[in-house]
Amino acid sequence: MSNKGMDYEKYNKIYLKKGVMTKSGGFVGKYGDNKDLDSKWDRYGNAFDGKESIDDIMQLKPTSMLDIGCGHNQFIKKIKQIKDIRAVGIDIACPSADFIAPAHILPFKDQSFDMIVSFDCMEHIPEEEVDLSFKEFSRVANRIYLKISLAHSKTLIDNEPVHVCVKPKEWWVEISRKYFQDTKVLLHNRKNTLWENIVLYGRK
Repeated sequence: MSNKGMDYEKYNKIYLKKGVMTKSGGFVGKYGDNKDLDSKWDRYGNAFDGKESIDDIMQLKPTSMLDIGCGHNQFIKKIKQIKDIRAVGIDIACPSADFIAPAHILPFKDQSFDMIVSFDCMEHIPEEEVDLSFKEFSRVANRIYLKISLAHSKTLIDNEPVHVCVKPKEWWVEISRKYFQDTKVLLHNRKNTLWENIVLYGRK
């Protein structure tokens, strides 16, 4: 298994805006083909998916934080504006991350952080690396707050799906409880089944 992660090349293509994207709505092509498609490319890593969770996370009073799959690090930048804590972002390929590494090989010492957060990243991790990732989360942090999509994405990069680990809520809870026994589902959004997601909160 690569130290860069199985899907490193795919996400490196996304951040370099190379390869061919197929997107629902009839968008197909490389970056620079047309304005509508380019906006879809530009969204990757810039979505700031954690913004709706900031208040909930702050109520949990984290003393330090690591964002897994941080993209261009908007969430961590915002957290630092709100609270003076050690907060860093890690991503498999994004050049704007504080650290570049896969979720299952974190370059930190044991118990380096109070809380790990992640927003719409876990479903992008190949199934073979998910258990290893949770094991690493447990090694470097005491708590997790993970927003996970339970739905397939219609986006393909060079015909490869971006959501490679689409599993039901129970599957994610079972894996989380192996390493964070006190795992709860804080949110299970079924309002739009296309974007069904959960938020897992776990502590040792």
